[in-house]
Amino acid sequence: MVSNTSSVSNFNNALFRSFFKSVYKKLKKQDDYLPDLGSIVEITKAKNEHYIGLREIPVDNIIGSEARYEDFDKDFLPKKAELQSRWSAIDSIMQQDKALPPIAVFMIGDYYFVRDGHHRVSVAKTRGQVYIDAEVTEYHIDVPLTKELTIKDRYKIQEHVKFLEATRLNQLGKGFDIKLTRPQSYRLLLTIINHYTDYLEDVLGRRLEMHEVAQEWYNRIFLPFAEGAYLDDLLEKFPNRTTGDLYVWIQMNWDDIKDSLGERMSFLAKPVPAGDRDTAEKVLAEHSPGMLRGLKSQYIRAQIGLVVTCSILNISRQGAISVAIVKRKYHPFEDYWSLPIAMLGENETRHDAARRCARHSLGIRKAINFVQYKTFDNVDRTPYGRMIAFGMLGIHFGDNIRMSAGGIASEIKLVSIDEDISLVYDHNLILKDAFAYINRIHNNFSFISDLLPDNIPLKYIKKLLQVMGRVEN
Repeated sequence: MVSNTSSVSNFNNALFRSFFKSVYKKLKKQDDYLPDLGSIVEITKAKNEHYIGLREIPVDNIIGSEARYEDFDKDFLPKKAELQSRWSAIDSIMQQDKALPPIAVFMIGDYYFVRDGHHRVSVAKTRGQVYIDAEVTEYHIDVPLTKELTIKDRYKIQEHVKFLEATRLNQLGKGFDIKLTRPQSYRLLLTIINHYTDYLEDVLGRRLEMHEVAQEWYNRIFLPFAEGAYLDDLLEKFPNRTTGDLYVWIQMNWDDIKDSLGERMSFLAKPVPAGDRDTAEKVLAEHSPGMLRGLKSQYIRAQIGLVVTCSILNISRQGAISVAIVKRKYHPFEDYWSLPIAMLGENETRHDAARRCARHSLGIRKAINFVQYKTFDNVDRTPYGRMIAFGMLGIHFGDNIRMSAGGIASEIKLVSIDEDISLVYDHNLILKDAFAYINRIHNNFSFISDLLPDNIPLKYIKKLLQVMGRVEN
């Protein structure tokens, strides 16, 4: 039996921490208020409220409140002594491992705002609880929400929303949104896009609304610029910046850096005068690495790209099977997860490119054998145009796989193949086909000789086949 004295003491400790933290934050001139749902809905222009049901949600992702944002601080520590009775009662119940009813929350992006159950959340956070049951109602937003929601964060969200209202680029889909790290950059980018109006109206032969200019600029200029930045890995020199940041920075510092850019990037980064239409179209076709919008908004395929898309499985010494995925740092689909990919070099085989992909994107120095298990050539695989992917499968055994993000990856991780993994493009299909390939050819001697590591025990091979069969079915 847990004494009430223990729970009261826990509350007093939480109240004490809240007080001294508020003093520290004031001295540092930092925010310590709990974000309120109403202001966030207004700032983000959240819409389409709908109930999605009972979920187990991460306690760490609960960041705000619908109505009681004055009773708790940013970490959900209690700020008022009168909260003690209810808080201590909840703490006592949790110490006895008794069940509590689910809380009720609103979900915006990846984060949650409490509607009912503030004391339960406060106690859960204080106790270091990882998950909590919640009745979830979701809002739809077109801009990413940050966890801290500082004044600067809110200003950036407001500017981002205004940018999307003017350009309507959000209609292209979430993965095609242009992300910028500085709030004022959204206004600068609007000005840059507007510079293309005369040129695009001359090309298309009619007057254009701002959102039409923006979407033509996106397809004709920014998307191939993003592909060029990816191919040349330009963001390697600009950590913690985005493709959009790079584009705006080049525009604003054109006179200082234009001579250091290649011909392709120089053209794509600078507005084209309307009088140079013929010259512009010729240069566009020669130097754009992907596909661009033509005179009548038809796709022009400047080349067929060849890539390796790597399904790299890791089998731990405990028998856990996981797959390596990367968070993309290049547009489109910045901050979305994918399989590691690499363009095929002019003097590379598919297997050489796969090994380079493992080294460059994942930082894996240990040699991994790869086999090609399928070719993916759907004409609409990527927004860049015709991009043929060689599905390459590699398997690593052991607990000493060392990885570090590089290339297209801002972050990497191993995830269990039992998890519901959401990947960009057709990468879920590519991964599923890797599982099907293992299931299909495991009786062939080449499966062991060409693919599996030499040091893998037979029992793990059997488990791999069992798991692959289960996943495929």
